[in-house]
Amino acid sequence: MKGSADMVHMARGNVAGLGRGSGLFLAALAAMLVAGPLLPGGGCAAQLRMDRSKECVICHVEWGEGFEKMAALLPPVDHPVMIDGREARVATRDMCWSCHDGYVGDSRRFFQKDDPHFHKPTNGAAVAASGLPLDKKGDIYCGSCHTPHMNRMEREFQYVPFLRAEAENSTLCLKCHADHASRGTDHPLHAKLAGGLPRELAGRHVSTSTVECLSCHDMHSPRSARLVEGADRTQLCRSCHEPSFAVLESDHHLAPEHGDLLIGNTRRSAGQSDACASCHLTHDGNGPAMWAWPLPGGRSADVVKNGLDARCLSCHQDKGVAGAMTWVGHGHPLDRPVKEQNLRLPLDAGSMSCTTCHDPHRWSSLAEHKPGPGNEDGDALSSFLRLPDDENGRLCINCHNAQAQTLVSDHNSFNWSEPSRGQCTSCHNTHQREAFSDGHAIAQVSSFTSLCLSCHEGRGKHGATTLGEHGHPVGGVLPKGSGLPGYRADDLRTWSPSDGTPEPEKLLVGCESCHEPHHWNPAGPPTWQGPNAKGDDDSSFLRVANSEARLCSSCHSQETRVLGSAHDLSERMPGESACRACHTTHRAVSDWAIIASSLDNATMDSVATGRPEGSLERNADNWSPGARHCLSCHREHGQSSRAPEAWAHPQKYMTLVGETRPDGRSMPLFDSQGRAEGAIGRVDCTSCHNPHVAHPEGGGEHSPDFLRQETSEAVCADCHGDKSLWKYRYYHSSEKRVLP
Repeated sequence: MKGSADMVHMARGNVAGLGRGSGLFLAALAAMLVAGPLLPGGGCAAQLRMDRSKECVICHVEWGEGFEKMAALLPPVDHPVMIDGREARVATRDMCWSCHDGYVGDSRRFFQKDDPHFHKPTNGAAVAASGLPLDKKGDIYCGSCHTPHMNRMEREFQYVPFLRAEAENSTLCLKCHADHASRGTDHPLHAKLAGGLPRELAGRHVSTSTVECLSCHDMHSPRSARLVEGADRTQLCRSCHEPSFAVLESDHHLAPEHGDLLIGNTRRSAGQSDACASCHLTHDGNGPAMWAWPLPGGRSADVVKNGLDARCLSCHQDKGVAGAMTWVGHGHPLDRPVKEQNLRLPLDAGSMSCTTCHDPHRWSSLAEHKPGPGNEDGDALSSFLRLPDDENGRLCINCHNAQAQTLVSDHNSFNWSEPSRGQCTSCHNTHQREAFSDGHAIAQVSSFTSLCLSCHEGRGKHGATTLGEHGHPVGGVLPKGSGLPGYRADDLRTWSPSDGTPEPEKLLVGCESCHEPHHWNPAGPPTWQGPNAKGDDDSSFLRVANSEARLCSSCHSQETRVLGSAHDLSERMPGESACRACHTTHRAVSDWAIIASSLDNATMDSVATGRPEGSLERNADNWSPGARHCLSCHREHGQSSRAPEAWAHPQKYMTLVGETRPDGRSMPLFDSQGRAEGAIGRVDCTSCHNPHVAHPEGGGEHSPDFLRQETSEAVCADCHGDKSLWKYRYYHSSEKRVLP
């Protein structure tokens, strides 16, 4: 009994244009042509022709002698080519099908499919100048790719189906489809797969390690590509890109929520396409990644420009399908070179782009964090982030590893914030107009300072470390060349020396000028002692360790002359600077010199007790801000043994006759709040004393008096004439300063 393949072979007997059942006729015809005389005479040439003809005449029936006599028995055919001026029946599809009809093993598999007829796109195909033969109409036909004369056993690839060029490395396909490999808008070719090609895509003529044309396409299949059902490429794409199919559980799978949305210019809606087609076209896409949507500037434009990925903006724009999550042009800087080693995030030409932080195919890198139903608002653990911004700040610390000390400080947001806010995103906005989260809209201060105040104010999360009513002024001009950050007066944006840009002409003082919020201890390893740890001048998130007044001296270099003087109390206060004895930057007693201490009325009254009745000290109206501060040390039982007997001056407004003296120095006057007024104001302790300079000339032995001047040209002369020197020298003596 004949097998099914034999029956198919007999049924497919339409050989080279013959009718059904003519297979036996063809066999007899071929036998007659082979057995008959092929060349008159003998000799080597005749023998060679005979040997060749015995093989060739099986297909080239018109080559046999006597063929003309039998040609009338064959019906006419639509021959694709002419050979030797004759209609070439050998090049017809029917001739190929006379064997490749399922009867032989290599073609039998095509007839095991649902459709018993394999398809060859021979009609109307646009073929480039490939060097392959075309039929008389300029179309491709079987002979364009195949010729039985190319079966060379020495070829490296194992199975050679009479191809004119190798198919395993796509050489044959690219002879006509060269644009698919050169324009950069199609699926990449020759890409190596670490685990090799999936089993369902591997096979004869197909590379097992790289992606080639025949990895996805089957030239003789009734379908245009393998594993594709209609327009659904899911099974095909999933064979290699299984991890990317996490997109089915995210808002980037457009079909469930936006089924009617037309995808780019494909004329297909999201509901009519597979999940991949919402963003990707296998061929003829827009730019890299076979993008399905039009790109600004056309296909040849840079997809990633200034770090911003135009593919993301296809949807994330005002009129896009993801308009609710529009990029507003502010937030995390893009297009910045990243120099960190062992980075676990992808870069675009070594720089930041959208996809550095975001994986558009996966809602969350945490398996337990599943997306909710449609249009879920993301958080620090999802939002298509490649890594979560969890308690360890895994995403951000990839690049910002120098800021990892935040984790061992009170600025570890998981000590006080909701976990969904994220370790870094509790303070930083990555996509919003303001760079920082929760910042108050405070006029004329930087967003950095606004952010600090959102926690460090009376009702803030860190009320224990609030700034208080008085403190170091914000908004003052930062000295040029201080080496500290500040913010620009025009746009309130922070500038830092680390930006690598020239220092602006005018910078203002903000919280960022003194504090680096990521480092509790700037001088070395973290010394944090746990939540709400008490800081000192070597910690407290200062930019520079200040126990030796290095931070303060960045702006107040003249005042560093106090170091080593009697007013340098740092040896008595471990971890504190000389500045801290008198000044405090936060929660000061008043804005005047941001003093750290000031005596209240009750204490001042006790200090004045014992002074003669009618003396200036017994009148509370003469208790100046400077006196209240200086007497906190210079009094009985105070830090200093030098307690003056007299210290008050009438608190009346005065005008300096000469604002500057011949020696170039002046004596400041102050208002009722202790602020320097210039040539008009009241006399206070620091009118005569400069607490930072022990010797007025800035050299020699330190004077215990810290007097500004020791000459008869003192400002006192403007009011006291020739008595001024006496009153000046003996001001603090209740008896001597009174002249007859």
